[in-house]
Amino acid sequence: MKTQLSINFLRAIMIRSFNFRKLNDFEFFVFKRKRSYNLVIGLISLSFFLLFLYAGLSELFYSDQFHAQMSRLPVLGNYAGILIWLVPVSELLICISLIRPGKRRLGLYGCLALMTLFSVYIMVMLNFSSVIPCSCGSVLSVWSWEEQLIFNVAGVILASAGICLLSVRKHSDD
Repeated sequence: MKTQLSINFLRAIMIRSFNFRKLNDFEFFVFKRKRSYNLVIGLISLSFFLLFLYAGLSELFYSDQFHAQMSRLPVLGNYAGILIWLVPVSELLICISLIRPGKRRLGLYGCLALMTLFSVYIMVMLNFSSVIPCSCGSVLSVWSWEEQLIFNVAGVILASAGICLLSVRKHSDD
């Protein structure tokens, strides 16, 4: 009962303060799920776009440094020649997918895949390697490996949430 009273009170305040003509205008404003889904999906996509654009471009511009860091990594060091091109190009392709609305799902799946691979690699290194050189740039280079793992797992969760919201939005359109 108290909840219903407070909801009605908030509705009345919102209607008066935003000059809505009737309650339906207010409900359209607040309860329009598709608009909310689009906003959240857009923010998730923008976050990954900025992250991967910065990472991909910095890895390409500083490819010599990136190659030296990659060659020192356990397990992946033998594949550094391939990875110095594969990682930044895939990050930039994901960026392109994220800014194209028709390809956003593909971009979010790419984000999910990369963040999962990065997370798994860090977990393997933390558990099975005695020496772990850092090949990260910028802010991530000052973070510990555990903090980078938390960041990557948060990225996995965020990408999964974006994919789920795209699916929910698609089904709500039908």
